[in-house]
This record gives sequence, structure tokens and C-alpha cells, in this order.
Amino acid sequence: MTIKRFILLLLIVLGLVYLYFWYVRGINLLLSEDDALSQQPYYSFAVRLPAKGGTMPAHWEVAKPLPAELSDVAAAAIGNSVYVAGGLDAFGHTVNALFVFDAVNNSWSQALPLPQPLYGVALVSYDGKIYAIGGFTGLTGKAVDSLYIYQPSDNTWAKGRSLPRALGSVSAVVLDGKIHVFGGYSEGRSSDKQYVYDLQSNEWRDDEPLITGRDHAAATVVGGVFYLFGGQQGSFINALADIMRYDPVAKFWEQLDPMKERRASFSALERDGKIYLFCGQTASGTVGRVDIFDPKTRAWSSAPDMSVPRQGCGVTEAAGRIFVIGGGRKPGFSVSNVNEVFVP
Repeated sequence: MTIKRFILLLLIVLGLVYLYFWYVRGINLLLSEDDALSQQPYYSFAVRLPAKGGTMPAHWEVAKPLPAELSDVAAAAIGNSVYVAGGLDAFGHTVNALFVFDAVNNSWSQALPLPQPLYGVALVSYDGKIYAIGGFTGLTGKAVDSLYIYQPSDNTWAKGRSLPRALGSVSAVVLDGKIHVFGGYSEGRSSDKQYVYDLQSNEWRDDEPLITGRDHAAATVVGGVFYLFGGQQGSFINALADIMRYDPVAKFWEQLDPMKERRASFSALERDGKIYLFCGQTASGTVGRVDIFDPKTRAWSSAPDMSVPRQGCGVTEAAGRIFVIGGGRKPGFSVSNVNEVFVP
């Protein structure tokens, strides 16, 4: 090998290493400054005086980072504990870790791992238990039909009745002792199915299908009515902006006016009757804007932006705050251990 070829090969290798750190892990090797977030630290239940006018403005804090850099994670909360399950690590490996964040002490611990490595799993909590629904596993991203139930009191997982079909990146919400599962991805296509799991009878049934199939969408429930936002059809390049509203009593889907922009790989969370949208990705990049939808007026407002736009985050509420954990800083495959906390 000549010196010129060796130098060329070395430059290519260094370029690939730099690209990996910059894109996948969000680290710029050419900069010397610390990669820390420019936010105030997380104060848990610390009492602080409100601003003039008597109310504390909505703001972001930064809590102790997730112990691993991950994307496509799922999060749910029980009391003051936030559970973060599964995901993809910085080398594209599917993980089975179950991390637990103590929202009082700003500390992390690890619980018994998922029964199998999963990413794109849906996580919900009900009656003191965590339910992990569907997801993908392995290098090929094969969808699974599993339902795993975690009991924090004795740190055990149990296997529930499997989904009617294998699906990953479904959207799931709980209402009146039933888990509603929307959409998802499997066998090369986005699903338009809605499945309902009765927690008492341990049975699945079909419900009214979606208007159009999708995966990586965001769902929540307000006043007994479901709202399904955006998502994608096979790729984030085909991210969607539409909103669907479903009345489980009338068994009727309604198409609402679309969101401000297309979003996939994001989360919706209800608070005080309004719906907050966090994270997301489109063909143009990751989303840091926080949009707020009022189901009563169908009007939009906004909250302070995230410091680190991301996709594939775990989002849940505990201790009166909203935790936005992990997720990739870039579209597609990237990771982070960021733990941003939104204080409404």
C-alpha cells in the first residue's frame, strides 16, 4: 500500500468515526466545550418562589441522565417512579433493560429486565402494574405479539395473552380497565387495526379500525375520548400531520384539522384537559417544539421548546412534572441519554 492510499484510507476511517459520534451519539469531536444542557438543574419537590404575578412560568429542567444512550424507548410511571424500557443502543443492538428513575431523589436504578430485548414497545401503567405491548426485536427488527406485565412490588415479569398479531411501534392508552392499541407496523406495512385488551378477562377483541393505517403515532385520552396524532406509514419520510378522534361509546372515528407540522416517533400526554406533544421526527429533522392542543376549542398553543430536539423519546408524568427521556438527536438511527423535565 502506498503512502497516499494509506492516508486516504485513514482519512476515510476518521471521517466515519466522526460521523458516528456526531450523528448517532450527538457528540461533536471538533468542539472542546462540554456537551451539557444549558438548563437549571432538577429540583424535585424543592419549594421555589413564583415569579411576579403569583405563578411559576412553564420551564424546562435537566435531571440525572439515563444510565445508557438509547433511542426508541418507552416510558410509564407509577407514583413517583418512572420506568423506561427497551430501546436501541449506540451500536444498533436491541436492549432489554428496565431503568427506574426516582423522581424524588433524582436517581436511577435498574429493575428486572424485560423477558426479551425490545424496541418500539408500547408501555402503559394501570393499577400499580406496567404493561409492555408488542415491539421489535433482533437485527432485522422483527415485530412481536408479546404482552408482558411487570409487578414492581416483587420485581417480576409475567406473560399476558399475546396480541392478535405481531406489531411494533403501536400507540396504546388505558381507559376503564381496558388497553386500546392503535396501528403499528408489521410485515412491511402499517396497520389500521384497533385492538382492545380487557385487563379483567385477559382477552383481546377487535374494535373499529383507524381511518388510515399508521405506526409511530402518538395517542392519549381526554374525557373518555381518544386522540391519535400523526405517525408515519413505514418511514418517517412519510410522516403524517392528521389527527383522528375516536369515541369508544359511539364507535366513531372523526378526522380533525391537522397538526402544525408532520410528526412521527413522538408522544402525546394529557394534562389538565389539554394535550401536550413532545419530540418527533420528519424528513427535515427532529422536533423540539412543544405544541398544546385543546380538545374543547380545538385550538393550538405552545410551551417552551425542548433544549434538545429528539425522536423516539420516552415521555411520562410523575411528581407533577413531565419527563422526556432518551431518544435520538437526529432522524433515523441516533441515541442520547438526555433526561429533560418539563414543569408546566
